[in-house]
Amino acid sequence: MTAGTAGNQRLWRLEGYFPDFDGPQMTAFKAELKDAIQRTAAAARKTPDLEPSSAAAWEKIVLALEDAQMHLEHWSSYVSCLEAAHADEEAYPRERAAINRTRAELARIEIELFRAFRAADDGFFDRFVRRPALEPIAYALERIRTRSRFRMAPDMERLATDLNLDGIQAWG
Repeated sequence: MTAGTAGNQRLWRLEGYFPDFDGPQMTAFKAELKDAIQRTAAAARKTPDLEPSSAAAWEKIVLALEDAQMHLEHWSSYVSCLEAAHADEEAYPRERAAINRTRAELARIEIELFRAFRAADDGFFDRFVRRPALEPIAYALERIRTRSRFRMAPDMERLATDLNLDGIQAWG
């Protein structure tokens, strides 16, 4: 995001995010993100709980989830800037709703992490998060494991995630 001026008014240029709102680059970005989330969710659902035989698969899932979260935040930040500057534009709240639906898809992957991490042996989990690719995010993974102990069964968590879209998220 860069700044410029027009008279006494400061203008923010958002081309660093996407050249145009809902243009071809943004559309392709969202399609790639959606595809990555669907692939990651499918892999997470079919991967057994975290243990030595599934560790490599979970490492890939964790890294794909982190990448998807980063891309979602890029998209969300862009839309937040547009919403702040153009409160009268109806397209931006609709885009925010799409972002919230995408967040729910990511939450479904996290539900699978809760399932897998909760069942893992303590010593093995400690070794898992010390893998070179995961060590920078070890603290976050440890927090997910801690939170997993306070979660409902996966099917109930999925239901809560689905209801959240029509509940508190819908207020936005």
